Amino acid sequence: MTATTGAGLLPEGFEDFEPFLGWALPKQSERAAKKMSCTFEEIKALYDFGLRDDNIPRGLEYCDRYPLDALPPEASRLLWILFSVAEVRPQVEAYGQVHQPFPGEEVLPCRMQLTPECDVL
Repeated sequence: MTATTGAGLLPEGFEDFEPFLGWALPKQSERAAKKMSCTFEEIKALYDFGLRDDNIPRGLEYCDRYPLDALPPEASRLLWILFSVAEVRPQVEAYGQVHQPFPGEEVLPCRMQLTPECDVL
């Protein structure tokens, strides 16, 4: 789901996450592509939002109510946003820019070819 706005797309009480629905991408490869197509300011806004207050802990606490393979769609979108927060962390904390400064880093820590099974989360 790549919706950008709309009521009911996130669990009740998580309306403040709605500006980041564009980051609710089910596959890691989709989140990586989104991250690399954004400006640093967009990445930093997501990062700052995630680390503000208790956004990450309360989001994870909500998602923990369900087995991972039985998340309702609105909880899945919330979890995907939280994954995106985690995945932009290196750009903000380590690099200070969108693109990694080291050639080939996009294939680390694994040099194996991605398969549909390993690109689920």
